[in-house]
Amino acid sequence: QLRRADVLVFTSLRETSGNVLLEALAAGLPVVCLDHQGARDIIDDSCGVRIAVSSPRQVERDIAAALRRLHADRPRLARLRAGARARAEALSWARNGARMREI
Repeated sequence: QLRRADVLVFTSLRETSGNVLLEALAAGLPVVCLDHQGARDIIDDSCGVRIAVSSPRQVERDIAAALRRLHADRPRLARLRAGARARAEALSWARNGARMREI
């Protein structure tokens, strides 16, 4: 399902860092998520759109606006797809292991 989608919308307020975010990035899928908890650390401007959290209505409006912008701006969507793959690589176990060996 991830490979058939254009973006993953992750709206959880309770998960500290959903594994589905890493799965989406590895599939080259940009993420629209809340700028909250672990999603804030995993998703950056190179691979997705983070939505500020202040009220349910504001979040709803901002997610809808982000999706409309991405639908209208296919070159940006393509850049985010490439960024998603690069971000997945940067967060991979192999990369983290190499960092730990360096330390």
